[in-house]
Amino acid sequence: MLREAWPDPAGLGPPVSDSMTSTALLSAKTALTDANHSVREAIQLSRNGRNGDALRKYRDLFGDLFPLS
Repeated sequence: MLREAWPDPAGLGPPVSDSMTSTALLSAKTALTDANHSVREAIQLSRNGRNGDALRKYRDLFGDLFPLS
């Protein structure tokens, strides 16, 4: 998915993906992989009845505006 072309949503310029360097692509891939692991962990915590821990895991991922209740 990261290696596909991403057209400009407004259709006014070149694909957004054209501005991504190989370093930026690697950084995005790493961030998405880390987020995937965090979400999987949060889901497992919830399945194990540890909803508070799951919510804290989501907050770590999404930031302080993510509600804990």
